[in-house]
Amino acid sequence: MSRLRIRNCGPLQAELRVQGSKNSSLPCLAAALLHPGTTVLEGVPMIEDVATAIEILRALGAGVWTDEGRITICANDITNTRIPVQYMKKMRSSAVFMGALLARMKNAEAVYPGGCVLGNRPINFHLEGFQRLGCDVAVQEDVIIAKTSGMTGTGIKLPFPSVGATENLMLAAVGAEGTTMIENAAKEPEVIELARFLNRMGLEVSGAGTSKICIRGGQKTHDIHFCMSGDRIAAGTWLLCCMNAGGSLWLDNVPVSWMRSTLSVLEQMGASLRIDGTRLECTAPQKIRAVKHLKTAPYPGFPTDMQSQLLPVLCRADEDSCICETVFSSRFCAVRELVRMGARITVDQEKNLAWVQGGVRLHGADVSAPDLRAGAALVIAAMGAGGDTIIDNFYHIERGYERITDTIRILGGEACWIC
Repeated sequence: MSRLRIRNCGPLQAELRVQGSKNSSLPCLAAALLHPGTTVLEGVPMIEDVATAIEILRALGAGVWTDEGRITICANDITNTRIPVQYMKKMRSSAVFMGALLARMKNAEAVYPGGCVLGNRPINFHLEGFQRLGCDVAVQEDVIIAKTSGMTGTGIKLPFPSVGATENLMLAAVGAEGTTMIENAAKEPEVIELARFLNRMGLEVSGAGTSKICIRGGQKTHDIHFCMSGDRIAAGTWLLCCMNAGGSLWLDNVPVSWMRSTLSVLEQMGASLRIDGTRLECTAPQKIRAVKHLKTAPYPGFPTDMQSQLLPVLCRADEDSCICETVFSSRFCAVRELVRMGARITVDQEKNLAWVQGGVRLHGADVSAPDLRAGAALVIAAMGAGGDTIIDNFYHIERGYERITDTIRILGGEACWIC
């Protein structure tokens, strides 16, 4: 079943622990391939994308065991270097396994990845970086074949600070002889988390969190026990849910220092925030203030992964708002479904702008989740709407949010599966 009925039960009065970071867990799971021994990851969210990553590891020959957020990987015997088609097509971040395979096995094969509908998001930066390191890369129809007799450290300047390309090239570069410098690297917290993981494993990575990351290749690895940080996007999603439904929400395990841009926008909209270490209380205002003009941007800017979730909240604002998407070209796919719920949003596809008319109360409707973050936007909309909302293709949302039906109930909503 993938259709869920959600009913708003009024303002929130709830406390919730934020799951471990999805976007950090996936590259760290791929990085476990680098070590012919045992890796233990704690605090990994039990979500569909993690389940897909686990299946990729098993298909490549690794042993994987799970136990309530703890994942143990034994990668002594990697027997396969081709990532199965069905897993590559399920999520775009599956491409990050290629860098780890090249470092460990000198060979990687995969089809072009699938995942969320984000417009033109090729992996050319990844492949060009592999070539700079000394890999032969061939594309035969939809299949990418990369191999090397030995990689050599080099300088790589990314045309855009792509998170996926930065992570993939970090993983490949640890298997190169000499030093690799990645310029115009992504600064996202997930890149910092991956670098921290690699260093704990015995590898040498410096500069993560800046535009220049240095990787010294050829180092030996050892067993590692590593704990994931809280998920900044999940935390932001539930804070916006509070803003839309009203009331107050306490969150625990919040990576506050990595959420400054999101928290700043919430305060602009009138949220009252109280921070105590990794605990954060949000109280929604009586009247939400509009965001006149907001641009998504690479970290530390406002994250593109939060843009969809912001839209239903701005429908309730006192005035009109304007959002400019600068990272992905098709990130407004939530708009069509929100319009079914009464939203008045106009999109200029050429300029990647969305104008959101304020003062609109959304109503329940039959909608469909086009991808992960747009699906999260529909959950937020449903939690503040009048009447029942039925969300089809709910599995998209389960790709990134742990036990989401339980979470909806904790927040005070009603959630039940329907045929």
